[in-house]
Amino acid sequence: MDSLKIERDGSDLVVRIVGPVHDAQGFHDAVKACRRTGVWSCPSGECVRIERCDVQHEGDTVVLRLTPPAGQTLSSAGIDECVRYVIAKPAGSTRG
Repeated sequence: MDSLKIERDGSDLVVRIVGPVHDAQGFHDAVKACRRTGVWSCPSGECVRIERCDVQHEGDTVVLRLTPPAGQTLSSAGIDECVRYVIAKPAGSTRG
């Protein structure tokens, strides 16, 4: 990973991960699983507040659009910690 950028778009957070992500498919699966299970087992626990998680690939960039439940707000710092945790997990163990 070369850089991680988080921007707020209304109530959503848009996370851009630029550069290669080891085990990209495993990372994609882990991010998609957050929507179903709400748990990445990350230290911040912010992932439990994600209602919807959309993942797109734009060249060497992975873009996540994270949506909280209506009336709630996601913490940029907490999501930063969650994403870095998932990226840092060894290949093959990215599933929450």
